[in-house]
Amino acid sequence: QPLYLRQHVGITGLGLAYMTHAVENLHQIFASFQRTLNQEELTPWTSDNSYQPFEGVTANCRYFTAGTNASTRQSIPFQKDIDPEGVLRQMLQDGIVHKEENAVLYMKASKSSPNLKWRYSNISPSSFSIGDIVEIQFTVMNIRQKEGNYKMITVLKSLTVLDDSISMVGIE
Repeated sequence: QPLYLRQHVGITGLGLAYMTHAVENLHQIFASFQRTLNQEELTPWTSDNSYQPFEGVTANCRYFTAGTNASTRQSIPFQKDIDPEGVLRQMLQDGIVHKEENAVLYMKASKSSPNLKWRYSNISPSSFSIGDIVEIQFTVMNIRQKEGNYKMITVLKSLTVLDDSISMVGIE
């Protein structure tokens, strides 16, 4: 089923303060959604527990959009590194499209000296490895589920390698 295929990433800060702060911010966003929805039921949000004892965050993005949202726009091409064999492209059909909001940017940040600005270059998703220091960008939103309740989700927008020195040890 093409509709359920998605790009997914999970990250943890291994107990570092910035990640703990980011998870706390997501809990605050969830609390804000709860207040906004009043008496509507909102499925509780929890951080990812895959990295015990550390908290993590996951985000994903569907490859395809369907239904009434699919009928309003044309599909955009898949990025070369996302669909090198054209398998995803072959799944496109009436009512199932790949739109701009289904695309995720994969980049590497670098700078040649501490005083220079960061430079970003596109990379393949397969370039990411466990141990890379990354920046993740995602949208936080509520969706209404079939049962009528709401769920807070994180929709992946971009993933950027900031430092791959740990994962590169032993390769060179």
